[in-house]
Amino acid sequence: MTAGIGAHPLISFDVGSETIRIRDELEQQDLTLRTTAPDELDPQPALTDLFVFPVDNAITVTVSKLRVETPIGTAVWNGDGDHLGEFTTTPWELPDGTYFVNMQSTVNGYLRIDDASFTGVHRRSGTRTQNSPLELTFAEPTSVTIGGRSFHTRPQTTITVPDDPQAILEALAYLGSSIKEYSCERSWPTLRGHPPAIERGDRLEIPAELSRPKTGVTISVPATYADVYRVAPLVFYLGADVEVGDRPELRLEDGYGYVQPLRTESRSLEETVDELLETCLVLDSLTRVDGYLSGPRHEYDELAPHLPFYPPNLYGEPLSAQLLEYLEVSPSLLEPYVPRWPMTAVFQPRPDDVELLPSVLNVLSKVHVDDGSRGAMESTVSGSLATTTTETVPETMRDGEPALESLEHAPQSSSPILTCYTDAQPPAGAGCLLSEGFEHALSHSLPEVSDARIAYVTDVPDRADRVRTAIDDVAPTHRLESDGITIVDRPSKRDLERTLESDVDVLYCDLPVSNDGIECPDGPLDPDGVDDVGVKTFVVYGPASLAAGRELIRRGAFAGLVLENTVSPVQVVRLTKTLLQGHPLADGVRLTGIDERSTVRFVGNPAHPVVRRDGAAIPQRIDVVSASTDEHDLFLYCQLTDIHQVGSVSRFIGDRSSDAYQLNGTTVRQSRRLSTAEVVSLLEDDDHVSRVNGQPYYGERDPEAFVRKSVRRTLTDVQ
Repeated sequence: MTAGIGAHPLISFDVGSETIRIRDELEQQDLTLRTTAPDELDPQPALTDLFVFPVDNAITVTVSKLRVETPIGTAVWNGDGDHLGEFTTTPWELPDGTYFVNMQSTVNGYLRIDDASFTGVHRRSGTRTQNSPLELTFAEPTSVTIGGRSFHTRPQTTITVPDDPQAILEALAYLGSSIKEYSCERSWPTLRGHPPAIERGDRLEIPAELSRPKTGVTISVPATYADVYRVAPLVFYLGADVEVGDRPELRLEDGYGYVQPLRTESRSLEETVDELLETCLVLDSLTRVDGYLSGPRHEYDELAPHLPFYPPNLYGEPLSAQLLEYLEVSPSLLEPYVPRWPMTAVFQPRPDDVELLPSVLNVLSKVHVDDGSRGAMESTVSGSLATTTTETVPETMRDGEPALESLEHAPQSSSPILTCYTDAQPPAGAGCLLSEGFEHALSHSLPEVSDARIAYVTDVPDRADRVRTAIDDVAPTHRLESDGITIVDRPSKRDLERTLESDVDVLYCDLPVSNDGIECPDGPLDPDGVDDVGVKTFVVYGPASLAAGRELIRRGAFAGLVLENTVSPVQVVRLTKTLLQGHPLADGVRLTGIDERSTVRFVGNPAHPVVRRDGAAIPQRIDVVSASTDEHDLFLYCQLTDIHQVGSVSRFIGDRSSDAYQLNGTTVRQSRRLSTAEVVSLLEDDDHVSRVNGQPYYGERDPEAFVRKSVRRTLTDVQ
């Protein structure tokens, strides 16, 4: 085997007699290509500029046939970068020309095919087309350039900073070095790599391989911890240069010295940064519509006629020129189309929090600073969490139809789903961010849904039976019939310790947590005594549950829900099912309506999902709103997670849906109304969370009766 062709710290290639392995060195993942003409390969290093997409490394080989093993998705572009479509199980013959092929799997691979004709087809694997091998057959031996781009979900290197806000400000300018391309395409999460890690030290040390992006944008800000943290998301996303200034400003190299104040008498720095971040993300996603990935977009059709510019005309323009146009757009025009941001991180104005900054920027979280007015912030956070189960359909989604204020339906709102604090004692309804939660999430490989391991632990008489009954009451699905479900009844301290150390993806512990530890029948187990927690996500309750939860995160878990009071077995099972549909812990709590009297807090990294869905499908929520006894509107919400980040798009596949893609994190009304029979069919599909007229469907045995009862109640209420 010839190893290390065109060596690169992110992507390498191993070429053997019959295989070409693209290796993502940062992620430790491979994508294998096979050929039936081994003596033709002759691998040579190649220029990455040969691709219209950013790639980290490339080689050229000569082949007559290539077989790409287990790609999640494939797509084709012509030599001008115009998206042509995707390969299917029907052979697709492409005439002589230059083409680019994306092979997305555990590694992001690309092919450049020059002046050649070929046929591409997915070979069906059994009855499944998903992840089926892709075969490319060429008319004659052809020179093919193979490129790879790391998914870059973890830091490549580390910046050291002293306890000095001015040094942190200088380090900020290098965090954007992980973004692969500073065009509107950076709104795609796959082009925003994880920023370099930051550690505290005695002096500023920036690794030589990092460089400051040059985008023509400069942000100046006072050298205080509070203001430096507040501007960090905008600095990262825009690749801005940074400097110390008396007041926060954004400046553009546009030839006229344009200056945009970032703090005014009527707008705080946090409000302005949040608004600019939302504006840039949404408008970048519209400007890229004729870029790497084309296709109909809901937001484009709705917004483009009302913009003061034609978005495709900005493609390829310098960032400063794009921003000049973006800043002319009223935020109120964009507001209905802004994704619901998954998280706002609330920092303390102190040097300790700087090490968390790259993790929250990686998911493009907003960053606020606790200025001491905790009382007002606490009531806002807990109130917003409590009202998420009684949300209403906004007027803009109803085309003038009467508002049904009693419906539980997510508003088109950019308000964050969850607010997380770096403080050890977050307010009720909020989260407590821990760096170990992000680190452990990166070290765990998410299981497929069918492989997830679930454990329920209880010592309450009959509660184990009630959990079993709750599982049986949910319509049979592969998610809750898994052999991985374990119920541990009346465990000893040693039994609980073994459970905590085992490879469990979701643990619900019904044993109360006191200051002495988790109360087992034979005495309390102190989480400090568990050397290596194998549980990934957990739910615990009791007066000392937050302290115990923090300790479980430090010792191996990545996310936890801590409750002041226990919840019913039915809610436990519903939450578990939602997690196994791909929703993160915080969203699972919101969607299943955990009793607000059982005060909730989150610890670790609550935006990280528990399972990996087939084909990297995004978690979805389906809302059905009845217009008549046999006509129903369908709304689709695509859930943001730290895997499916802001800027990504999805669509609901099927004849019930619109052909247009939508930004994940938004709610979109689909193109046609459904019959009652079609709604019942939707409910029988367990691949998403469903609600009918605001009533969650958890798998009741008779979905048709559920729908008809909901319709009768809703239409009677309207009349």
